[in-house]
Amino acid sequence: EVLLKEIHHRVKNNLQIIASMLTLQADSIKDEADRLPLLESQNRVKTLALIHEKLYGSKDLRRIPFDEYAADLCTTLFRAFQAGRLTLDLDLQPVQLGITTAIPAALVLNELLSNAIKHAFPEGRHGLVTVSLRRLAEGRCELAVADDGVGFPEGMAVESTPSLGLQLVSVLSKQLGATLSMERGRGTRFSLNFEEEA
Repeated sequence: EVLLKEIHHRVKNNLQIIASMLTLQADSIKDEADRLPLLESQNRVKTLALIHEKLYGSKDLRRIPFDEYAADLCTTLFRAFQAGRLTLDLDLQPVQLGITTAIPAALVLNELLSNAIKHAFPEGRHGLVTVSLRRLAEGRCELAVADDGVGFPEGMAVESTPSLGLQLVSVLSKQLGATLSMERGRGTRFSLNFEEEA
């Protein structure tokens, strides 16, 4: 148990070093459009590092309290994107996930929340982003990210979007054996329906 904790601690440290190197690389690039992919990759690496940090501090090395993890990740992303004009609403039921489910679910959350912050509120609009996590019947969970922004473009499917982030969401959803749904209306709502143990 001590050895496994130490491994998670070292993996977390190594991922933080990679994130720091990506920051240094991004800082050396003047053009914002060229910097953005590096900063997005940095957020993905930090998402993984946070999983290992939670496992290092957990009593159960096989499962993490995903509600606590999701709250930490959402807060970190809002700080990283300096999304002060947006309000974050968290509605997270207590859910424990195994590591093989938590990692892809965490990456999906990272991509969906980042996408909402960056694209749903153009020209400095104010708005609300809601992240929810709840238990469903028969050992299933739903993770959802909703916004009251401009809405996902009509006629565009998640699978065919040119966005790397949404392509990752599609691939990771399949890896989880999850059902990914998108609702258009007053903004956009993405929901991921998956088994607690994928």
